[in-house]
Amino acid sequence: MDKKTYTNDIVIHDNDWHNSLVQALWPSLSHLLIKAIRRKMEPKAKAALEVFGFGGLTFDDISVSQDPPKLFNIQVLERKSKRKIIIDAEVSYNGKLDINMSITNSMKAKLSDIKLLGHVRIVLKMFDINQICLPGSLTIFFSKSPEISYNVSGAGSFLKTPGVRNKVDLALKDYVDNAMTLPNMITVRLNSKLSYQVLNMPKPVGILLVKLVEGRELINTDLWTKIDPYVVMLHGNIIYISLLLYLS
Repeated sequence: MDKKTYTNDIVIHDNDWHNSLVQALWPSLSHLLIKAIRRKMEPKAKAALEVFGFGGLTFDDISVSQDPPKLFNIQVLERKSKRKIIIDAEVSYNGKLDINMSITNSMKAKLSDIKLLGHVRIVLKMFDINQICLPGSLTIFFSKSPEISYNVSGAGSFLKTPGVRNKVDLALKDYVDNAMTLPNMITVRLNSKLSYQVLNMPKPVGILLVKLVEGRELINTDLWTKIDPYVVMLHGNIIYISLLLYLS
């Protein structure tokens, strides 16, 4: 049986307090989301369509429902340092986020039912403030690019063509990755006595060196010759591709 905390007005389920907190913050967060879409995503989408000769893209209206993202599969990681609390979780957004846009004066389109699923890490850092250890910052980021899906309607048949759809997909992906996929993060200051310089430029904890040595038991997928193997390494939204070993 779930534990419950009774108050004068509502009943709060303890095992879902995190989503109750997101629900309470969502009106403010959704307002910031709309501003960020207009400031950052709209220029990227406009630049993507300019390649096809459509340079007049504008977002006419952006609507966000009151249904917030949901957190699940939450794990609190144990660390020797008492200065940091690390929380890993899956985040899912299935609310109603719609974008009405004008591609030209006569061509209208709509992106609707934009959904997102990904793995998020939340880091709460503690700082000595007036000789008391208190929460100082909250950092959140995706460990890798989240999955994004959406529907297109109106004159959106134009956006469904393979080349155009790929450009729009990349614009959405770049918008999210540049905002909060490693190495990019969103850091919120919780105490006004801390400077953003301290928060955004923390001391490095070390250097990770990855050395590519060899590949073994590779499957030959070429019917006529030997394969040309290479390695793809990912760190958040950073991609490294090794040199090809021709006919090896």
